[in-house]
Amino acid sequence: MVVVILGGCFTGQRIYSQQYLLIGSDICSDGSQSTHIGLSDSDPAKFYALYRDSNFLEVKSHNTGKTPNVLEFGNYSEPGKYTVVEFPRTNTDFAKPEKGRKISGSVSINSLPVAYVPAKLDVRSGTPLNFQPKASVEGCTYKWTAYLKEGAATGFKKNGAGTITDTILLQGKQPACVIYLITPYSPEYLGSCMGNSKELVVWIKP
Repeated sequence: MVVVILGGCFTGQRIYSQQYLLIGSDICSDGSQSTHIGLSDSDPAKFYALYRDSNFLEVKSHNTGKTPNVLEFGNYSEPGKYTVVEFPRTNTDFAKPEKGRKISGSVSINSLPVAYVPAKLDVRSGTPLNFQPKASVEGCTYKWTAYLKEGAATGFKKNGAGTITDTILLQGKQPACVIYLITPYSPEYLGSCMGNSKELVVWIKP
């Protein structure tokens, strides 16, 4: 049985203290941005394996007795949760992080949500639009702005959030075009990342 005591661990009669932790900034990225991952300190007699979502990436160690032993893993851009596990020997099966001792902290690279928007929508004048945005990440919220691109029409809001429920009315006999610019936001537990805005082209017809 392992009991955690003020950041240290007690196993049998041996007490050791973990004074170092994972360093790196949580970011939102579509893979084009990266964050630097490392350890604030390390034990030269140990080996440190880096994981993304529990999948082994690489292992590193120091061969010096100098303190502090800052350990650099480098820059990473693939979305996921990054953690580090300490192992006492190289012959350990690094594919099984539960066999080692997890280092304090983690680094999250959260995916940017991508809004799914059809090429265009056709609606009759006076018919409710009732469009619910969707995105690549579950649980997103949405904000949007709207403007009249072509023709004459009334009944649409210039900005809003969530489902678009405008009832647009033509002012004349010619079709009109309203552009909604929709921006998705991932939920807070996934970093509240703001995705790129997408255009929803709505044609209002008689």
